[in-house]
Amino acid sequence: MTPAQIIFIGILASAFTFLLRILATYLNIHPGRLVVNIVLFLVSAGVAIAWTHPVLPPLTSDIGAYVAALFQLAAPVVSVATLVYNALYSQVIVPAWARFAAKPKG
Repeated sequence: MTPAQIIFIGILASAFTFLLRILATYLNIHPGRLVVNIVLFLVSAGVAIAWTHPVLPPLTSDIGAYVAALFQLAAPVVSVATLVYNALYSQVIVPAWARFAAKPKG
C-alpha cells in the first residue's frame, strides 16, 4: 500500500470512530458489534473496488472459463478488502469496545 492509502485508511478510521462516538453520546444509539463489523466490511469492499478497478471479463459460452476468470478477478479485490478491513478493525472496533466495555466494580 502507498503512504497515501495508509493515510486514507487512518482518516477513514478516525471518521468512523468519531461517528460511533456521536451516535453513542448525543443520539443514544449503540450499534452492536455485528452491525459495526458489517458496515466495516462494506466500506472495505468499496475501498478495495475503488483502488483495484476490476473489470468484469466478457461473457463467453464456456461457463467454466468465465467462472475461473471471475475468481482470478476477485482474488486481488478480496485481498485488498481484507487488508483494509483488518486495518479498520484494529483501529475502530478494538479501541471502541475497550472503551465502552463495562468496568468491573471493586
